[in-house]
Amino acid sequence: MTHVVHDTTGTKVNISSGNPQGFITLSVNIPSIYQNMCGWFWDIKDDFYLGTTGEKMWVVLNNNELYCYGNPYDSVLKKIVDCKQITDIVESSYDKMEIKVEGLIIKLFKEEKGVKKYSELMWAWGEDASKIKGQSYTIPL
Repeated sequence: MTHVVHDTTGTKVNISSGNPQGFITLSVNIPSIYQNMCGWFWDIKDDFYLGTTGEKMWVVLNNNELYCYGNPYDSVLKKIVDCKQITDIVESSYDKMEIKVEGLIIKLFKEEKGVKKYSELMWAWGEDASKIKGQSYTIPL
């Protein structure tokens, strides 16, 4: 059996010829969709000096935390959002850029050094914005 190998950026890696041998053990666990989901978003930020910017990110929901990466293959964590700190999520439009984008405003309270601090995250839908936001798959056994 053969399979294409990718690095952490998703780029195909050329494997040298030869006769490599070894064993691979694979364990698969499929968590409930209510505890584990992932997808593309744009993190929209307003900065006094830089203006409005957007950074593409791969977001994974796992065990009540949102983990933000640069892409699905990246192991460098850019941000963690604790879902227990989220007070509201509102669908919204953002029109302070060249084009109007649709997405979510995530409202949360963080406690830092005993002081609760309110903040908002604006996440625009990623490149699958035109697709249905929920899908079901049947896996043959």
